[in-house]
Amino acid sequence: MQLNSMWDPYRRGEKPSVRVVQNGVNTEVFRRVEPSTTYKAPNTKYQEAIPIAIGSKIVDPGDSSLENGGFGIDDGKKNTEEIAQFLSPDSLKVHLGIPEGVKVIGKVAVFRSQKRLWLWVELALRIINKRNDVHFLLVGDGEWRARLEKQIEESGKAQHFHLVGVQKEVIPYLNLMDIYLSSSEFEGLPIAMLEAMACEVPVVATRAGGIGEVIQHGVQGFLSGIDDWEELEGYCLQLLEDDELHIKMAKAAREQVEKYFSMKRMVADLERIYLEVINKNFKPEKGI
Repeated sequence: MQLNSMWDPYRRGEKPSVRVVQNGVNTEVFRRVEPSTTYKAPNTKYQEAIPIAIGSKIVDPGDSSLENGGFGIDDGKKNTEEIAQFLSPDSLKVHLGIPEGVKVIGKVAVFRSQKRLWLWVELALRIINKRNDVHFLLVGDGEWRARLEKQIEESGKAQHFHLVGVQKEVIPYLNLMDIYLSSSEFEGLPIAMLEAMACEVPVVATRAGGIGEVIQHGVQGFLSGIDDWEELEGYCLQLLEDDELHIKMAKAAREQVEKYFSMKRMVADLERIYLEVINKNFKPEKGI
């Protein structure tokens, strides 16, 4: 209970009373991919590129038939979760049914009440009423999914929404997004938002929890009051309409993550704190 209460100020957007080292994003992995470039999951010393199962067929990641929708399996067996990592952003758009030239607003989240995704969908519908050339992408799953699907179906605008479930590789989906939209009531520090920023996606979000520590209003994106839906809508429309501003904020978003929230920065901060603690508490024995 004491540990939970310690974090209460942070959830309200205030500074905690303890030193905090934020989680870092591997900015060498999370980055923008050119629309026509096939995304391939990076290899590490612990992971080699190996064939995987798609439907009932074993597919090699280097198989050229994966590009442009030719996945080597029957249409009925196409699995977005498994094939997305082998598609270029343009091809993934085709696979999801997103028309060419359409803008995409998205979010990666566990479908919990704090995310207020039913209000996110309502906001999306308001934007669609003003601009018919926008689609909305939700990556994730959770207890609210059935309600969201019903809400979307009853809206008559289901063709504008894409709920793709939980994904092992979110980078291909982040690369589809033009705006990362967060409607949370309270937050810690959303790692998915940092990953989106590393992929050069500007953010429109409520000023919840640690979001305000990352986003400078008007620089890497826009921030609104927790319940100011008109403001959120206006900021989304502004970014959709102003290409020059969008490019500027997209670059600033990645620069912010590289400078303050990269894995390299996190490791350096932790190392410094450990050394400070060791030096402070180390007492050499007499005679040494």
